[in-house]
Amino acid sequence: TEISGDLLELSVLATGQGDEDDTIFSVLSQHGGKTAITVFQIPNKSSEQAVPGLCEDATNRLSAVFTSKREFTLAEPVCGLTLLSTTHAVAMVTSTKMLAKFTLPTAVAAQQELVPHSMHSSHELAGGLTKLSLNQKLLGSVAPDGKLIMRLADNLDRPLLLNCHHHSRGGCDGLAFSSDSYRILTTGDNGTLSCWEWELTAHGNIKASQAAEFNAKLVQRLESSQTAENIALASMSPLPLQALDAEQEEGTKQWLQHVIEETRQAEDGKYSEAKSKLRQELSSLREKVMAMIAANELLPAIEQLERREFILDTEEHKRLQAEEDAYIQEVREEIELSNLTKMYLRDKIKRDCWDSMKVKGKVVKAFQSKLEVRNYALIHRREATLNELERIKTHRRIELAEQEVRKLVSRPDPGASAVEDRGGAGEEEAEGKQEVKEQGDPDALKGSHGSRYGGDCDLLRDQFELYSLVSKKQQMCLLQDCIYHIKETFNKEFDDVSKAKEAEITRIMEKNARIRKIVKDLKLSESIVEPTLDPTEQPESFLTVQDSEIKAEKYIPPEEQKRLQEAALAEEKKRLAEIGDNPRERALEMMMYGRLEANAEEELFKDLARPDFMQKDPAEMTEDEIRMAKEFEKKEAAFLEEREKLKKALEAEFKKLQSSIVQSMEQFDERLHKLFELKIRTETAVLQEELKILRLALALMVEEEVAMKEEVLNQELEKKKVAKADTSSAVSSAKRHVEDYREVYDRTQAEDRELDKTFKKDFSDCEPYLEQLYKLYRKRPRGQRLKPAPSEGALLQEAISQNSSGERPPSASLGGGALRPSDDLMGELDHLSNMPEGLSLSAWERFVAARRRKVESEQKVKATALKLAEMTAFLKKRQAEDESIQSMIQDTFRQLNKLQDDKMVFDLNLEIQFLLKQGQIEVDPGEFVPDFSDSVLIHRSAVEELNSQIKSIGEAKLSIMTEAKDFKKGIYSLKWELKRLLMLEEDLIEKAKDIQMLKVTKELQHRLMDLDHSQEKDQRDIAALESALELVEKTHHNNVQEKKRTLSKYQSQVEAMEDENKNKEKELLELWLMVQERKGIDKLAGLPAAEVNRERRMGEIVTRRRMVDLVKSQAQEVTVLRTEVERLRRRTFPALVQID
Repeated sequence: TEISGDLLELSVLATGQGDEDDTIFSVLSQHGGKTAITVFQIPNKSSEQAVPGLCEDATNRLSAVFTSKREFTLAEPVCGLTLLSTTHAVAMVTSTKMLAKFTLPTAVAAQQELVPHSMHSSHELAGGLTKLSLNQKLLGSVAPDGKLIMRLADNLDRPLLLNCHHHSRGGCDGLAFSSDSYRILTTGDNGTLSCWEWELTAHGNIKASQAAEFNAKLVQRLESSQTAENIALASMSPLPLQALDAEQEEGTKQWLQHVIEETRQAEDGKYSEAKSKLRQELSSLREKVMAMIAANELLPAIEQLERREFILDTEEHKRLQAEEDAYIQEVREEIELSNLTKMYLRDKIKRDCWDSMKVKGKVVKAFQSKLEVRNYALIHRREATLNELERIKTHRRIELAEQEVRKLVSRPDPGASAVEDRGGAGEEEAEGKQEVKEQGDPDALKGSHGSRYGGDCDLLRDQFELYSLVSKKQQMCLLQDCIYHIKETFNKEFDDVSKAKEAEITRIMEKNARIRKIVKDLKLSESIVEPTLDPTEQPESFLTVQDSEIKAEKYIPPEEQKRLQEAALAEEKKRLAEIGDNPRERALEMMMYGRLEANAEEELFKDLARPDFMQKDPAEMTEDEIRMAKEFEKKEAAFLEEREKLKKALEAEFKKLQSSIVQSMEQFDERLHKLFELKIRTETAVLQEELKILRLALALMVEEEVAMKEEVLNQELEKKKVAKADTSSAVSSAKRHVEDYREVYDRTQAEDRELDKTFKKDFSDCEPYLEQLYKLYRKRPRGQRLKPAPSEGALLQEAISQNSSGERPPSASLGGGALRPSDDLMGELDHLSNMPEGLSLSAWERFVAARRRKVESEQKVKATALKLAEMTAFLKKRQAEDESIQSMIQDTFRQLNKLQDDKMVFDLNLEIQFLLKQGQIEVDPGEFVPDFSDSVLIHRSAVEELNSQIKSIGEAKLSIMTEAKDFKKGIYSLKWELKRLLMLEEDLIEKAKDIQMLKVTKELQHRLMDLDHSQEKDQRDIAALESALELVEKTHHNNVQEKKRTLSKYQSQVEAMEDENKNKEKELLELWLMVQERKGIDKLAGLPAAEVNRERRMGEIVTRRRMVDLVKSQAQEVTVLRTEVERLRRRTFPALVQID
C-alpha cells in the first residue's frame, strides 16, 4: 500500500491467538504540515490457503479490499504512536507533553480528524517513544528527560516512574521488553544500556506466570511457523538474480527492484503504442513551443511576451507556485520561530546571568606578558537576605551590649579568693589569647586573614563560643557577609587598575598618533605598538554583535536596497548643495589647501621650487640671475640644514615616545603583578572564610542528623513502652488465670487419688478376691491403653514441646472425648468371662461401675492437665515477649544515652581553625596533607617554658661538664708533671752513671783544659756535619723523586693491566655465553651434530683454557706489582713503630 507524506513511525499489533489472527499496522506520517495516522489490517492466512486478488501486481502491492485501510488526521503533532487494540491507540502530544489515548472508529469519513479520548500526565520533555509488551498488558514510554514510565495497558492513570538515564546526556532513546515482560531494556544517547527487573509480589507472581505461559505459547507458535516456512523455502526453486554490469551500476539489484522492473516492462509492452504516440505528440508540441520562444527573443523588447505567457498548463504552474510559496512560508515561519526561541533564551540568560549581577566578571591583562587577573563576579543580594543579615547584626549588637553590661554589673571582687579560683581558668585562657595577639599573628585565633583585606567584622563570634545551633547559623551568615566585603574591596582595586589601563591605552594612542606622523614624515618602516582591550576586558562587548563578526553575506531585499540607494543619493545631493553654497570653505580650499595654519614640518619636508633660469648654463646667465642663483643656493643650503635638524629632532622624539610607551607599559605590568599578588592573598582569605563556613555547615548537618536519630529513637522507645505495657498486662492476666486453674487441677487430682483410697474400703466384703479385683481395676483396654495420671511437670514439658512455636494448642476439653476409651473396649473388660470365679454378680456389677468412675476420673485429670499445660505455655510465651521487649527498651535507652553523650562531646569539642606558621607545625607531612588525627595542639607559652627549661638544664650540664673537664685536666697535668720528673730523675741518674763510668782520655783532658780551641773544633765539626746532612737530604730527595716516577710508571702499568683484565673478562663472558648457546644447540641438534663439531668445540675449549691461564698469570703479575708499589710507598714515608 502507499502512504503520502514523510513516514515518521510504524506500530504493529497482532490480534487473536491462532492461525487466523490478523496483523494491524499503524503509520504516523506528516504531509502538508499536518500529522496523519494510517491504520490498515492484513489477514494472516496460512501458506496452504491461496487468496485470489490479494495483491494488485507482481510487486505484491496489497489490494485495498483486503487491507481495510483507515486514515485519520490530528490537530497537533504527536510522537511515539502505539496501537493498544483495533480501536485504541496512544501517542505523546509534542506541544503539551501529555500521553493521549485515541479511539479509532471502524467507519471512517474522508479527512476525519481524531480528538484524544483521554489525556494523561507524561514526561517533562517533548519527544520520545512508547512500547507495548508482547503480552499486550504493559505500556512503557521513554523520553529525552531520561525517565521510564510504566503503565497498565487497560489503566493508564497509574504510572510507575523510574529515573534510568540523565537528561543532560540526551535521556532515553530506546525501549524493549523481554519475551516474558520480566526484564526491560533502555538505551541512552551516551551509549549506555540498562536492564531493569520487576520485584514481584504475590499478585505479581501470578501475572508473571501468566506472561510466561503466553511467552511459551508464542514461542511454540513461532517455532511451528518457522518450521513451515523452512519447509516451504526448501521446496522453492532458486530465485534467478541477474548481475548488472559493474560499469553501469555497482552491486546487485534486490528482488523487489527486479520485480518492479519486470512489472514496468510488462506495462510498457502492453501500452507501448499509446505511449509512443503520446511521446511523439509531446515532442512535436515541445518543438513548437521552443520555436515560439526563440522567435519571441528576436523581437524588440516592447513586442516581446513574458515567459509566463508560454506556459501551457497554467493550473499545474499555479499548483507548483502555490506549493513553493507554501514551502517558503513554512520555512520562514520555522526560522522566525527558531529566532524567537533563541531571542527568548538570550533574554532569559541575560536576565538570569547578566542583569542579576552587581559586578560583572571582568579580566585585566598585562601588556607584555600573559599575566591576567580576574575580578570577583558578585550577584545582587536579595532583599530577604539583606533583611536577615541586618536582623542577625542587630541581634549580635544587643548581645554584645548585654555582655558589656553584665561585665560592669558582675565585676568580681579582687579580695574574694573563691571567685578568683573559679575565674582562674578563664583568666588564663584570656591571657593566653592576649599573649598570642601581642606576640604572634593577631589573626592566628581568628583562623583567617580576612580582616586584612576588608573582611573585618566586630560582630563575629569567637571560635571558642560557637556552641549553640543559632550561634553557628548566625556565624555562617556573618562570614558570608565578610566574604562579600572582601570581594568588594578587591574589586575596587581591580576597577582602579582597569581604569588605569584604559587611561594608559588612551595616552598610548595619543602618542601613537604623533609617532605615525613622525614615521610618515621620516618615511620609516618601524612597527607601532597599538595595545587594545581584549573582549574579556570589556564583557559588555559580548552582548553586541558587530557586523565584522557575521561571516555570512547579509541579505537585503530589493525593496530595502532601493530605499537605501535613494537615501544615499539624497544625502549626496544635500552635501554637494551645502558645499556649493559655502564660499568660505571654497576659498579656504583654493587658497590655503583647506587649512588655516601652516604645518612647519610639512613645509620643511617639501622641496624648494628651483627657478627656471637655473636650468641654463652659468655662462648664459645674467648678473642678476647669477646673484639670484647664489641666493637660492644659500637659501637651499639653510633649508637643507633646517630639514636635517628637524629630522634629528623627530628621530629623538620618536625614540623618546617609544621608550615612554614601553616604560609606561612596564609600569602598568608591575602594578598588575602587585594586583595579582593581592588577588592570591585575597583568594586565600576567601578560602579560609569558606572553610569556616563548611566546617560550621558540617557541624549543623551532624547536629541535625543526631537530632533526627534521637527523635527516631524516642519514637521507637514510646512504641516499645506501649508494647511493654500491653505485654505486662497480658502476663499478669495469664498468671491469674493459671493460678485459678491450677486450683481446679489440684482438686481434680485429689478426687482421683481419693477413688484409689476408697477402693479397698468399698470392696472389703470381697477380701479373697481383693488383689485380683485391684489388678482388674487398674487394667485398661489394649486398643486405648490409658496411662496413669501424669505429673504436672511432665504435662507442662509435653505442652511446651508440642507448642514450641508459641501458638495456643487445641483445648483439652475439646479433645477429651478422643481420649475416652470406647464402650466396646470397656465392654470386653466388663464381660462376665473376666469375672473371678466365686465372685457374686452383684459385687462384679459394683466393681464394673467403680472401674468406670475411675476411668472417667483419669480422663478428667488428664484433660485438666493438658489445659493447664496449654495455659502455662501461653504464659511463658507472654513472659518471653515481655522480657524481649524489656531488653529492646534497655538497648534503646543505651543507644539514647550513647547518642546524647556523643552529642555532648560534639557540642563541647569544637573544631577550631588556626593560622600557624610552618615552624610551629611539628607533624610529619604525608604525601599530600599532614595527618593531624593523633596530633596535640600545645599553647605557645608551654613550648617556650619547656624550651627555657631545656636551655637552663643544658647550661647547668655544660657548667658541670666544664668543671669536670678542668678537674680532670688538673689531674692529667699533675700525672704528666710526675712522669716528667721521674724521667728527669732517671736521666740524671744515667748521666751521673755515665760521668762516673767515663774514661778521661788525653783528648778529653785537652778539651777540658783548652775550652776555646775545643769550641772552634766543634764548630768545624758542626759545619762538616751540616754539609754532609745537606748532601744526604739532596740525595734522599733525588731518590724519592726517582721512586715516585717508578711508582707512577707501575701505577700506569697496573691500570693498563686492569683495563686489559676487564676486557678479558668481557671476552670470557661472551665466550661463556657462546659456549652455553652451543651447548643448547647441540642438545637440540642431537649426537650426530655434536660429533661433527667436536674438533671445533675442542679448539674453543683449548682457547678458553689459554685465556684462563693468561688471566691467572696477569693477575699474579698485578699482585706482584701492587706488592712492590706498597713496599715503595712504605719506604717513602717514615714508619712510626713503637719499640719496647
